[in-house]
Amino acid sequence: MVKIYNRRSDRILSLYEKGGYGPVSEYLEFNVKLFVEEYENNNYGRFESLCDKFGFGKSFGKRILKVLGKLENRMGKNSFNLSDFTKSLINNKEWLTSQLQTKTLTQIACELNVNNDTIRRRLRQFNISIDIPWDYKINKVVNKSKLLYDREYMYREYVTDQKTAQQIANEIGVSQQTVLTYLRKHRIETRLDGQWQYRELKDLLNKLTDKKFMIEQYITLKKSTYQIACELGTNDVLVGRHLRRLGIQMRSHLEYADLMSSVHKHKLIPLLDKYGINHVSSYVVRMREDKNWSYEIDEYLPDYRVFLELNGLYWHGYGNLNLTVARNIQRDIVKWKNLTSKFPDHKIVYMLESDFEDGLADRIIEGIVGRKRELAKWKPDGYRIERCNKDDVYEFIANNHYLKSIPASKFIFGLYNKNQLVAAVVFSYPHRNEQLLKYGENTVEISRFISLEHGSNANSWFISKCLREVSNRPIISYADITRYPGKISHDGTLYKACNFEYIGLTESSYRYLTPDRKLLHKRGVWKKAKRNGITEKRQAYIDGLIKVLEWPKKIFIYRR
Repeated sequence: MVKIYNRRSDRILSLYEKGGYGPVSEYLEFNVKLFVEEYENNNYGRFESLCDKFGFGKSFGKRILKVLGKLENRMGKNSFNLSDFTKSLINNKEWLTSQLQTKTLTQIACELNVNNDTIRRRLRQFNISIDIPWDYKINKVVNKSKLLYDREYMYREYVTDQKTAQQIANEIGVSQQTVLTYLRKHRIETRLDGQWQYRELKDLLNKLTDKKFMIEQYITLKKSTYQIACELGTNDVLVGRHLRRLGIQMRSHLEYADLMSSVHKHKLIPLLDKYGINHVSSYVVRMREDKNWSYEIDEYLPDYRVFLELNGLYWHGYGNLNLTVARNIQRDIVKWKNLTSKFPDHKIVYMLESDFEDGLADRIIEGIVGRKRELAKWKPDGYRIERCNKDDVYEFIANNHYLKSIPASKFIFGLYNKNQLVAAVVFSYPHRNEQLLKYGENTVEISRFISLEHGSNANSWFISKCLREVSNRPIISYADITRYPGKISHDGTLYKACNFEYIGLTESSYRYLTPDRKLLHKRGVWKKAKRNGITEKRQAYIDGLIKVLEWPKKIFIYRR
């Protein structure tokens, strides 16, 4: 049950003639006649919702209707064949005005079984403004991007309240450039001059331009650019740029290595001694006895079977990427894979130099020695779990999940605390046929999980309850083991608590780094190479792209 099927027309026609129910493709089996009847009777809000109900994509639904000759004008460029009841409502100016005060265009269109453009054209004919009061939009409208059309709201936020474009963008859920574009459309003068930037960042710029302060932080106290940036609330690139402008000599590679040795000597080792951990510094691991192949580990903890690595931010891919850094990332991934396969009973833990500044170093060591942090007292009283649709959780996921989207889903559950959505999980179809062949035809995967409940066992309780609601089928999920500054890597502890089984790693993927230091997905480069009739490797060489490997993910599976 995926979006790509065997679309042979003869299978669809023969199935429809035999009675409707049966296998349309190798992985899809459903009632074709029931699907066509619901389509003809308009028993759905949107065509996409009807397709989701039967477990396939919109394009495949169009294919079925086209083969059977049931595809009406409403699926093409022409307008709907509206019923008399729908025409009476869509031609009623008072009804449209009242609906627009409490609903969005999409909601009105779904009720009438038409598209947004039909409603918008009729509103223009009646001279009805699409904009609605801004205070209502903030509290009730799901899609806050519609606030961009409200000039009163934009003027109030940008001019009266003196908010920056980035602050408005964060509230609405769009990019800063989108906010600036609509400010110009509303003929609101934007504050892009240097005087405004200086006024907003006055304290920060005063420190960055203070040579005495920068020398004290960078030379005397021997802080890295990342440490200075964390204290000032900016990024390390800006700090390095101002150091060069002030004529302060940046550290060489050897000096940076000495600094990392200083962090190792004066911060990591005292931290291990603080917890009474027996450790061996610069431990050499010999991979093969017959060859001179070995790895050097920063700290080895024999009592806990832990290899502890201390990584700097720049040379391990947390700063500006270049060819040397890309090779270092590849080397780290290969080293991690070799050590994991050679010593499956050992654990490899990575620490960053920034962990000593943001307090993560102690948490990592506590996790190694087994000192559990006290969880907040939590009881399921007042919490409830509900089966949801996309509209119920779309805003929550868009505002809190980094992907800001919901794929084609099979099951969606929400965790509510006093009518407030605090967590959501989305079970979707695997995006590749290989996963269905490997794990089973009824397999689903946890494609989205986001929770605002931290420091308690609410998440494991929520996931375990959702697993019971899902019928007997394999469920797979992935854990990202990549380390990021200010964040401990996801080791799959939540899935282990829910009786998931660890079955291995995903294949290492990669991206391409452009000459202007932007990351490109490999599929874009492959498509371009295909159009030009050359290989992907040749296209990357012509465009001057650098391949940057990505860390694999852990795979977990749940079987009843």
